[in-house]
Amino acid sequence: MHLRTRPSQGWSLLILAFVVLAAAQPVVRAEARSDVPNPRRMVPGEVSGYRIPFKTSWKVTIEQGWNDPYSHTGKSRFAYDFGVRVGTPVVAAAAGVVAFTRTGNRRCGGEELRKYANLVTIYHPDGSATQYGHLSTVKVKVGDAVKAGEVIGRSGNTGYTSCAAHLHFARQLQGGVVTRSIPIYFQGYEKKRFHRGDVVQAKSTCRARLADATEDDKATDTFCGTYYNGKFKGPSLFSRKDGQIDLDLEKEGPGGYWLDKARPFSVRWAGRFEFAPWWYTFTIEATGGVRVSVDGVVLVDDWDDADQTRVFEFRQRMRAGVRTIVVEHYTKHKNDRISVDWMPLLIDS
Repeated sequence: MHLRTRPSQGWSLLILAFVVLAAAQPVVRAEARSDVPNPRRMVPGEVSGYRIPFKTSWKVTIEQGWNDPYSHTGKSRFAYDFGVRVGTPVVAAAAGVVAFTRTGNRRCGGEELRKYANLVTIYHPDGSATQYGHLSTVKVKVGDAVKAGEVIGRSGNTGYTSCAAHLHFARQLQGGVVTRSIPIYFQGYEKKRFHRGDVVQAKSTCRARLADATEDDKATDTFCGTYYNGKFKGPSLFSRKDGQIDLDLEKEGPGGYWLDKARPFSVRWAGRFEFAPWWYTFTIEATGGVRVSVDGVVLVDDWDDADQTRVFEFRQRMRAGVRTIVVEHYTKHKNDRISVDWMPLLIDS
């Protein structure tokens, strides 16, 4: 058994995401530490900060749910077992920092192998952790900053599995490799608690690499917004489809579970839109820093984090076809606003 550990540092781990962590230290359990953060409570029906830990193409069956008497009791009472074959890619349910890994195990069997499962534990900025157990291979190391949806390993049957392949998954307290599990509701299933036999599938959001599009790509007619805590540092917290850019923090927060109380934050929107060979008027209204480009040509570049709203308006003659629009925004203000719109001129000039 090979176990790499790092004692809990809560939010500070995010700051250290790109620093090589110190050598392995003994496991410290959450109950024994005074600096373990209190994880944010998830409320059924509210926006979820977590995705199902598989690619969107996979449909998986729940083999054990909460309080299942077979083995989901005690510390594991809020865990899930996903029935997947050996080698299925396992992805991070949310952005965070890898805090523990266990690798090198190949055996499977009964309870005597309980501590011989390959696994990954990730710390998240809401004060919680997620644990991914019984892996066949581990693709990350302690200290890695991972994005939601990034592959961290492949499923297996190592450890106490009776050699039946599955992924053991739990949202849990920080402070150790395996700690007390806590409730979780997934993106696309915000009101649902899974039960044995349920078939579930990760819900797609959007492709964050829309800015790499070429003229031959089809129009998306929507933006993919990728959101960060801070100024584009560390792993992105989540991506989502935004039909339009019209954000007013006096009315609502920017990102539900992860960002509604976070300052500063930043976001990069990218989308592909169909244009006629015509003149268009672009209007950008923004507090904080803003940058706008069309097909890589920067049209607005005002990265001063001003607390007053500015309005940028200009005319741009567009070539016919699909054009890629990228908008970047950064703010630390509570009353932030940004909107981006364009309209064709009635008379060509």
